[in-house]
Amino acid sequence: MSRFRQIIAPHRQLAAKTLSYFTMHITVAALVAYAVTGSWQAALALSLIEPMVQSVAYFLHERFWAARANRTADALSIRRQHPQPEGEGYRRNHGGERDQPRHAGPVAAHP
Repeated sequence: MSRFRQIIAPHRQLAAKTLSYFTMHITVAALVAYAVTGSWQAALALSLIEPMVQSVAYFLHERFWAARANRTADALSIRRQHPQPEGEGYRRNHGGERDQPRHAGPVAAHP
């Protein structure tokens, strides 16, 4: 059995669905491109080029989301390593440091 068949055999239904989706996608893209251009040559070219461009776009899209997830995970990790006391009465100044607690006592009137 060839290496390709060994890989595909346990995933036969998934492979069949992928092939049928690819066929449907190319057919729909070709029909839409033909409706827009009126040329079968242009329609076939566009319907074959589009999935290649889409694959690159998908790769870049995944890279963006992976980088975003890593930044979020890093930020959460930093917060866990350096917990800040939370609670009423504390606020942060513009430098990100905690100010002294605010007291909820009466406010002195200015003379």
